[in-house]
Amino acid sequence: MGSVMNHVHQQTQIGAPVEPVFELLCQMDRQREWNPYMEHWHITGPIDQVGTTFDTMLDLIGQSTPYKSAVVEVVPRRLVHVRRDTAKGDSDWFYRLEPAGTGTLFSIDVDYGMEGTLAGVVDRYLYHNALDRAVRHMTQSFATVAASTLVPA
Repeated sequence: MGSVMNHVHQQTQIGAPVEPVFELLCQMDRQREWNPYMEHWHITGPIDQVGTTFDTMLDLIGQSTPYKSAVVEVVPRRLVHVRRDTAKGDSDWFYRLEPAGTGTLFSIDVDYGMEGTLAGVVDRYLYHNALDRAVRHMTQSFATVAASTLVPA
């Protein structure tokens, strides 16, 4: 059985310049402030450095899924791309920042696969919607944290 590929995209506007927003994104010790769905540990380096690895636990739809995560691409002040691997399927998480006037357009894109036909059906009706809601919550919470801690643009 083949892998079923799926995509989630959410974005929000942040009223602060790209540079401090990127710095906030890279502060792994602050991620739980805006991302209650993931816990990270065994972090080998900065998140804005290709090759940094860490363990991740994703809590979604009442299940905790462990991942091996690695930073595979970084464009300073624009992109952090993290690949997460697990027995249930792999995912690529793209955290993007774009200048938008004096502020920042922040987006999270997730490309993920689930093995097998049954997994595809379950994904379509349950997992995908839960992940979409979680990523929407992450982007909105990140904007709230940024608004409350960064100097406005």
